[in-house]
Amino acid sequence: MEELFRAAGAREVYLPLPGGVAPAQARARDLKLMAFHPLGTARADARAEHGVVDERLALHGVRGVHVADGSVVPSSLGVNPQLTIMAFATRLAFGLLGRDVPQTHEEIPCPS
Repeated sequence: MEELFRAAGAREVYLPLPGGVAPAQARARDLKLMAFHPLGTARADARAEHGVVDERLALHGVRGVHVADGSVVPSSLGVNPQLTIMAFATRLAFGLLGRDVPQTHEEIPCPS
């Protein structure tokens, strides 16, 4: 991991290892890993001064650029955001196609 970061141009690399464990001697069990859902880095808000994208997930002030990932969620939901992100992406996809979002699964067209 350190070699990859340095090859990409990193000057300093902080690995998730406990103090005293040298990267060359590290074992998988030494890694201190975590996962999280970064939300709100491109928050949605109808007002450009309060958000990066508008209610249609279009980037404020730039035509043709849309964002449909966790970054548009304004803040932490307190639950896994997977369904919310999928709903945003589905709504955006239908909007870009100029179609209404289906209200039931029977309305979703199946490719033939």
